[in-house]
Amino acid sequence: MKVEDEPSMLSERQGWVAHWKCLVATISIIAFTFMVILGDASEYGTSFAIFLVGVIFLCLSIILYVMEVWYCSTRSFVHNVLSTESAVDFVNRLKSTPPVVGYHMSCYNLQVRVRTTTDSTGNTMTQTYTEKVTTWTGSESFHFHTWKDTSGSVSGLEDYEMAKLRLIKEKGYLDRYTRESFQENRARFVAANRHRDDFYEMNDTLDIDGFRDSVLALRDINERPWWLYPAVFYIASLLLLTWPYRVLLNSRVISTKFKVVKSISAEPTRGEGAPTSASEMSVVDVR
Repeated sequence: MKVEDEPSMLSERQGWVAHWKCLVATISIIAFTFMVILGDASEYGTSFAIFLVGVIFLCLSIILYVMEVWYCSTRSFVHNVLSTESAVDFVNRLKSTPPVVGYHMSCYNLQVRVRTTTDSTGNTMTQTYTEKVTTWTGSESFHFHTWKDTSGSVSGLEDYEMAKLRLIKEKGYLDRYTRESFQENRARFVAANRHRDDFYEMNDTLDIDGFRDSVLALRDINERPWWLYPAVFYIASLLLLTWPYRVLLNSRVISTKFKVVKSISAEPTRGEGAPTSASEMSVVDVR
């Protein structure tokens, strides 16, 4: 099976609209803060109602703002800036790194638990619930003879000061023999271990040394901006400036998704026998 190289395309820079929820939360905090200031908590009436509504919605706005700051992609990228290699070097290193292919299995059972709770009035209630209990895990590496990187390429990274890279990894097969051999060894591994408990879960694994799901890569690692550090991001967030910070970052970077594809072949070469199933097996018994 021949795999053609397909270049990964760079996407456009994101504008200010991309972080509209953060902008709404910031404006809400400012607006409801003014409502609290204008209201009067000492007297009942319209002024007190304004104060009370302001306090409630101010608290909700702060919660929304904190969640936006904590779970935003900007925070993740600022914590994952490549400091030792450029964007092009990082991608090329992943492409040249050999893969480790295998499968991971876990066996488990479902157990019924009982818990007792007491409500605000002092009444005691007994509840039952089902809990998943993992009793055994094991993994095995698949032996192959050759591999080829069929990821394609990302063109144009060197033209931008910074690049947001979102990466995924995928396993491929260079021939039909390898695909069938992998499936047979996987089935044998399941058959040898499924008796360990009532249920099992099985996942294929692909490990690439140095792989990360998302990184912020610089064209020149010696020209990292002073504001591109986690501490500056958190200070800006405390000052309600996280939205301008995100707009600044997005105006300087290009975003792209890149799929790292490692295609393998276990087909015997001349003078060699068929590959055996994985010889290295890692087992953890947690019973």
